[in-house]
Parts: sequence; structure tokens; C-alpha cells
Amino acid sequence: MQTIIVFGLCNILLSTALGQATDAENNTLIDYYENLIDDTISKFDTYTAPVDANEYKGNFYDQRARHKDFGEYDFVVIGGGSSGSVVAARLSEVPQWKILLLEAGERENNFTNIPGLYFYSRFTNYNWGYLSVPQRHACQGMIDKRCPFPRGRGLGGTSLINGVIYSRGHRKDFDTWNSYLANGTWSYDHVLPYFKKSEHTHIPNVDLHYHGQSGPLPINNHVPVSPQTNAFLEAHQELGMEITDINGAEQIGAALNQLITENGQRVSTARGYLGTTRSNLDILTGAYVTKILIRNRRATGVEFTYQGKKSKVRITKEVILSGGVFGSPLILMHSGIGPLWTLLQHGIPIVRNSPYVGLNLQDHATFYGMIFQSNYTEPIKSRRQYIREYLQGIGPYTIAANLEGISFHETHLSQTSGVPDIELLFVPSNSTGRANQQSFHLTNISYDAIWKHTDPTTTFIVYVVLLRPRSFGYISLKSKDPFDYPLIHPNFLSDRNNLDIATIFLGVQHVLKLIDTEAFKRINASLIEYTFPACKNTLYLSKEYWYCTIRQITMNVYHPLGTCAMKDEELGGVVDGELKVYGVGKLRVIDASVIPFSISGHPHASAVMIGEKGADLIKEEYGMLKLSYIR
Repeated sequence: MQTIIVFGLCNILLSTALGQATDAENNTLIDYYENLIDDTISKFDTYTAPVDANEYKGNFYDQRARHKDFGEYDFVVIGGGSSGSVVAARLSEVPQWKILLLEAGERENNFTNIPGLYFYSRFTNYNWGYLSVPQRHACQGMIDKRCPFPRGRGLGGTSLINGVIYSRGHRKDFDTWNSYLANGTWSYDHVLPYFKKSEHTHIPNVDLHYHGQSGPLPINNHVPVSPQTNAFLEAHQELGMEITDINGAEQIGAALNQLITENGQRVSTARGYLGTTRSNLDILTGAYVTKILIRNRRATGVEFTYQGKKSKVRITKEVILSGGVFGSPLILMHSGIGPLWTLLQHGIPIVRNSPYVGLNLQDHATFYGMIFQSNYTEPIKSRRQYIREYLQGIGPYTIAANLEGISFHETHLSQTSGVPDIELLFVPSNSTGRANQQSFHLTNISYDAIWKHTDPTTTFIVYVVLLRPRSFGYISLKSKDPFDYPLIHPNFLSDRNNLDIATIFLGVQHVLKLIDTEAFKRINASLIEYTFPACKNTLYLSKEYWYCTIRQITMNVYHPLGTCAMKDEELGGVVDGELKVYGVGKLRVIDASVIPFSISGHPHASAVMIGEKGADLIKEEYGMLKLSYIR
């Protein structure tokens, strides 16, 4: 209760602006945040990430224990994340429906709402803390060669711990997506109204044909803009590229990032969609789903643990699975829906052989090793001053990882004409964080090779993001125990013809061209020289040097998707165009796992869109869709 009261106090003061409060109120609020931040960061060095979900097990394996019965609902939504919060909120707009939302994590707090400290949020109970299995082609500089996969645990899901960037992708992404369906309704023209429905843009001078102004997610630019970011934008213009609206008519170009924040605070989907209390929507936090109950190939309910007790709930209409890219296929397989060989291997009773569940995993492989020195120095301020700025909606605490700039590029290896295959993320100097090594799961050798001797107040970083990888991964079960984490096999940079690493190399060369412009020369920008021990036998800056270095510190940028792909079943689909699981009635998957391939945007925006459109598909089926819902 105390956290909720303080959160309400913070919002009241923010709504009236810090400068309008009394000095005593200002100092009380700053004291509160200083204590909150100190307390959270003090636990950072001793934090141990979970390796399974046994904390939820309770009496699950007690044969004498009976299920606690939660009765009957029209719809049960599994997972209150980036899509599940949206679905639950929109379904509850129909007053005669009764909805239950099950979420394993807890509600967000005032620390998770600080975008600039999100690296630290990943070392709390708001992150499941997944790691991949050891890799052969990427993540070679990470501990045990395992890539980290932070996934949000709590109402709002990964929108609690992500980079708050709002980037939809290219219109051709959605037209291609739609082509995987015989009678699809997922083309760009079909989904644009749902992007707009979710959005409340505050970006100046945008074309409102592409943007919404009344949705629950506020979109803003960060303030102030670093001189280094201005150089980044000017450098693109020198090379003939436009400053663009990345969510507008033309994606290719450079821009300031569009962020899902309000007054400098993170706006998760829970905060945006579940802020309105409705009597027909019940929310259980701390509820861990073990399987979907199925009879005669029709979903009848959900089994879960809650407060240490094995529990169940029945449905009259549908189960909506929004467990995320790892959680949804995991729950499907433990429910008997998955590849036959997997179910047989682990002794799980077979409901339906669905061979593509868990396959088709993709993510944006990202090279983190382009670090530059400049003559600009980011001022160092006290924590109290950073907090004061945060409460005014400005400064480094209002932006995640200091990701101010973004640009999109099409190389000659692009698979679709006019669609970018490389994204650059620009991170200007920042003097507020120290969590890079742990967040990237770097070995001491990797960290010492690059970051140990850099000055974060003068250096800037350019991330090279592969948007359309040709490599595919998958997730599999570790055992039949639903509390075991899945085995994650991302297989980055593993394509047979090495086109993924070749595309990243082209992105690296483009960054070097940008640094050679007058815009960057004015701030004396220069590449920081380093060599990993594994690459010591290569010629510095040669193709062999870059290929070796790329394999050391290329990993995901936390954009997984595709493990329950939406396609016609013969093309590898798990769900159809209405998000219904093939071969099992009363069951849909509504989250980013249905996105059939890696899009040229950040999946969070699409996950919200999928939640919006999925809710309308359900309303339409039951005759409850009102045209006024689309704005």
C-alpha cells in the first residue's frame, strides 16, 4: 500500500510541475527518489538471477492437494505484458463479459518508471533473467558464450524494462506478413488504424495520416538533445540522407528516437491500458500458469499456481495466451500442443502435433562494439540534480540507455527493395550508469578490452542492428516440469552463406563513413582502438578483424519474436489470421510470438498493435465490435 500511495503522490506533484510545489514538498519527493534509487542499486552487485520458476511451485506436486477453484470467466488472459494488458483492457470494454488476467509478476513501481535506470531494473524481480544455451557464432565474448534475454515479469511485461523506443517497422513488413495468409487482414493498411489507436503522439510536425492523438501510449522525444546526437543527424544529411519520421511515410533516414514516455516517465502497457478499473476485469498477480486445460481439443480453462496453491479456472468463451515469445510456446508445449517428438521425449500427453511451436525464433542481432571518443564532455551532476531534472521531465533519467538517435539503411544485401536491413542506434555520452558489463553478460576479458578504460562522459556508441536476419533459432523444453526455464537457441550469425555477418560488416563500414563527415570532425570524433585477445592475429580494421570482433560482442537487442508464427499451417504456422491456434478450439495466441519474421522495427509497437487488433477480432466474432472503437 505504501508504494501505491507514494506513486500517487509522485503523479500529483508531477502533474502540477515540480516548480509549483513547496520547497518542503520538493525535498520530500527528491529524498524519496534518492532513497529508492540508492536502495535498488545497492542490491545490484549481489543480485542473483533466477534459473527457474521454482519460487511458484508451492504445493503443485503434492498429490493430496486439491486445486483451488477460481470459478468461471468468459475469457482468461494469460500474461499481462505488452499484448496481454491491451487485450484484457479492451475486452473489458464489453460490460457483460467477465475477464480474468493472470500475471506471474507484480505491479510496476516508481523505480521501473525511471527509463534512465532500466539496466538496473533488469537486476530485480521484474526480469525473468533468461540466458541462451552456449553459442558458436555470436556472443563469444559473453560469459559461457551465452546471450542474455531479459524478459519482463510483471504487469506490463517487457514494457517495464525495455528501451521505450516506439518504432513500428516498414509498411512492406506488414504486406509481406499478410502474404503468408490465404485471406489475411494484416497488411499495412489493415494494421495502421491499430497503431494509431494505441498512440498519443506529441512529436511535432508529423503527418497525422500515420499517427494517433488520442491513444493510451504517449509518444515523445527526449529533452535535451546532446550535441553529439546533433552531429549524428547532420552527418546523415551530409551523406544525402533525410531527417525522417521513422513511423511515417518513409522509414529510411535518420531521426531522434520516439519514446513511450510521459513527463519523462516510462509508460508501460499496464500503466497505459490498465489504469482504468473495471468491475468486470479481475487481475491476479503472482499467478504462474502451468498449462491450458483442454478437453476434446477445446480449451476449457487454465491451471496455475497462486500463493503457493495449485489452482484452476474455467472459461465459457476463450483462453487468450499472451505469455510472450518464450512463455507462450512453453505453455503450449506443456499443454500438449507442440512438436510430436518434443512431447514424446518428455512424456507430455499429446493434444495435437503442432510441429512449428517454438521454432522460427528470430531477433535483431546487434553489434555493440563501435565506441568513439570526442571533444564533448557530458557534465557530471549530483544524483539529486538528476532526480530534480527527472521530475521536470528532462535529463538523462528520462531516456533508457541514452538512446537518443536512430537511423535506417538499406544495403545491397537487403532482401526487399526499399526496406532497410540495418538500423543504427546512437548513444551519446552519459555519466549516470555503470551496469553495461552485467547487462550484456560480458566476461572480464571482453569488458576490459573495450569499456574498462573509456570515459563515459566523452565517448559515444553506435549500435549496428541487423534488421532482417537469415539465421533462425528455436526454443525447446528442458523437461516436463513446467517450472523449468525453456532452452533458448538463438543461433545468431549462423546462416550458411554468412550473409548476416556480411550485412553487419556493411553497417560498420557505413558508421565509419558517418564518422568521416564534417559534422563529426567538428567534435573530433575518432574510433577507440581495441582488439579482443581472440582477434589478436588479425590486421586492425581489416575485414577479418571486424568479422572476428563482430562474433565476440554481437548478441540480441531484446527483440525476439516468431515462436508461434502466424502463417498458413503448411507454411509453418501455429496460429491463423484470427490468432487462433490450429487444431484447438477456444484458444488464441496474442503477443509478439505470432510475428512471422523479423520486422524492421522494434517489436513492442507491433505487440501493442496485435493486442488491439486481436481484441477487435474477438469482439467481432461475438458481435460486440463497435466501429467507434477505431479512431
